[in-house]
Amino acid sequence: MRRSRWRCGGRRRWAGSAAISREAKDWADWTVAGMRAARAAGRPLWREPDEVDAATTAAAPVSPPARGLVLTDRGCGSACLDAVDLWRALGAVQVGQETSGDTLYMDVRRDPLPGGMGDALVPMKMYRGRPRGSNVPWVPAHRYIGDMRDTPALERWIAALPQR
Repeated sequence: MRRSRWRCGGRRRWAGSAAISREAKDWADWTVAGMRAARAAGRPLWREPDEVDAATTAAAPVSPPARGLVLTDRGCGSACLDAVDLWRALGAVQVGQETSGDTLYMDVRRDPLPGGMGDALVPMKMYRGRPRGSNVPWVPAHRYIGDMRDTPALERWIAALPQR
């Protein structure tokens, strides 16, 4: 079995680094404690308590001072979709092209298969409570059918959109 870097002092070096925020260190400590508690209780998995989801989703939405536009294309996925989720929730109007979609699973681990013929990708985390469903793209309020690489044409199109 491969020896983990964390067991070789990597975690101590990471935790002692001045480049890592206190918030990140606290989160890591909390996560490790939860995983250790699950293991000690004989549970194969650790799950973040639902109260955390309730606390983060119960916060009052922030109203932006003015509505903005968020321009998307077909290549928008992963973190880009997370940003579009946030901007749309804050009142931005999506324009451009439909985004890609993503699943509720993230942070995959790659494990080589015993026969050496390929790898298994194992999701390590799941996004819970996300309003946008799994593999659901965002569809813009105003679709752009031109070439997204043609900046002058795109700028003219955006300027001609109805006032927000």
